[in-house]
Amino acid sequence: MNNNVTAILTTYQRSRLAKRALTSIFSQSFSPAEIIVVEDAGETDLADWIAALGRDDLKYVRHDRNRGLAAARNTGLRLANSDLIAYIDDDDLWLPTRLQEQVERYRSLHCDQKVKLASLQVGCIIVDSQGQPIGEVLPVNQGNLRESIIKVGPATPSSSFMFVRSKLLEIGGFDEGLISGIDHDVWMKLAVAGYSNEVIKKPLVMVTRNDRPKMMSDTERRILGLTQYVKKWTPTYREWFGEIEGDIYARRYFIRIVCGLAGQKFADRQFSEGILATKAALRTASGSPALLFYGIRLLLRTYASSALPQLAVAKRAIIRRPEC
Repeated sequence: MNNNVTAILTTYQRSRLAKRALTSIFSQSFSPAEIIVVEDAGETDLADWIAALGRDDLKYVRHDRNRGLAAARNTGLRLANSDLIAYIDDDDLWLPTRLQEQVERYRSLHCDQKVKLASLQVGCIIVDSQGQPIGEVLPVNQGNLRESIIKVGPATPSSSFMFVRSKLLEIGGFDEGLISGIDHDVWMKLAVAGYSNEVIKKPLVMVTRNDRPKMMSDTERRILGLTQYVKKWTPTYREWFGEIEGDIYARRYFIRIVCGLAGQKFADRQFSEGILATKAALRTASGSPALLFYGIRLLLRTYASSALPQLAVAKRAIIRRPEC
């Protein structure tokens, strides 16, 4: 294996942010062998801007119609020529040593460890729209993914993945049929395949939390996507935990994500969206006081960390299980 890295940037209708994300790739202390930009349709100046750079290591491809994030990532995956691939969303930034530290960790592993290794992760620092830090998201799924997910649930910090390309291709890449939850879905597929994850518990990606348009801004569609995801993986949860406990795990997962979404919406003063998400969580928790209490606690915690970022900084809050 050559241990080369392909950096893959996916973007849609946000050329300004995409250019900023690309600059963070150009500034890496470890230069990727190639950079692939996948623009998921839209009309921007990004193609001309990239062409003007005249970089031989930079490839641009554009979908003729908007096909979604999963399809954009799969396009980059198919075009990549390296053993390792690192994804970045257009509204995130890599700190300068992000790739270097992951590649060095990968190269330090014994051959036996690499056989079952599918990915390496770093942590993220969360900043507000003014660039002020409000928390950290550190990876928690270390080692065998099935064992880790059973123990602590799936955690997929934004733009933090470096995948072994062959393993990601083996499981079919990202599920283009899912409305949302594609990162957790890949995590589950890798877990079922028996693969492991290596972590570097340092924040080497910067994620801005603001009112940026994204999947989570459409609450009704987000809820529909979560329902779709949970339906897909409930049979696996039942295999892992037993039928009754598997169903509880699936409901708990849904409540965790939806209550986190509700807390964020209330903090953003999008009250109708927050109420919609809360009602969905209450329906799922129906008949279980334990699940109801769990959901309310998560909603309040998310609201507090979003509405009072200065408190999050003071307490150096670490979000253990971010939304997918």
